[in-house]
Amino acid sequence: MADRHQFRAEWHDYNEGIFFITVCCDQKIHYFGEIRGGKMIPTDIGHIMKSTIDEVTDHFPEAEVWNSVVMPNHIHLVISVGTRHGASASSPILSTSQSQNNYGCLKSKRHEPSEAKNFHHNSRLAVIVGQIKSTVTRAARKQNIEFGWQERFHEHIIRSQHAYANIMHYIDANVENWCYDRFNPNHIDNADAPWRVPTNCNDYES
Repeated sequence: MADRHQFRAEWHDYNEGIFFITVCCDQKIHYFGEIRGGKMIPTDIGHIMKSTIDEVTDHFPEAEVWNSVVMPNHIHLVISVGTRHGASASSPILSTSQSQNNYGCLKSKRHEPSEAKNFHHNSRLAVIVGQIKSTVTRAARKQNIEFGWQERFHEHIIRSQHAYANIMHYIDANVENWCYDRFNPNHIDNADAPWRVPTNCNDYES
């Protein structure tokens, strides 16, 4: 059986940094709501999902959600983890004028040996995402709402100001561009569509 964490970056322990997170509903079912007329119309579980995101820092003081969107069948987050990255999203730490320094972002340790493999499931990031998922699941069960998560989540380590700006713009425009979204079963396959999730999230760095 293939290592379920083999797609993670072995040079990074996921205990500190700025991350773009995507978590999908089980089988991409539209549990969180529907988009109508360019607006997200949340279900009861969609409202619970939004409240859970808003309360992340209450439960994890070392984490701060800088941007998020709840879509019909998935969520996106930009989350800062660790005291070194504890400034708010509006802080000069990520201002355009200082982007050449990549403040608050990470680069791979190209010349350093990898840490132990398979550690990511115990990282602060994984614990935080796991708590978000379990909180929503418990609330759904308590209210007898049908709901389920996809087992894994996807994370992208934000390494540059350019990637940060692209991802923030993508999240802000996600509802508006739902027709192009690859998680939309009726999406329009248009190579020129604005702000789509790249096939390879490293494309955000280019």
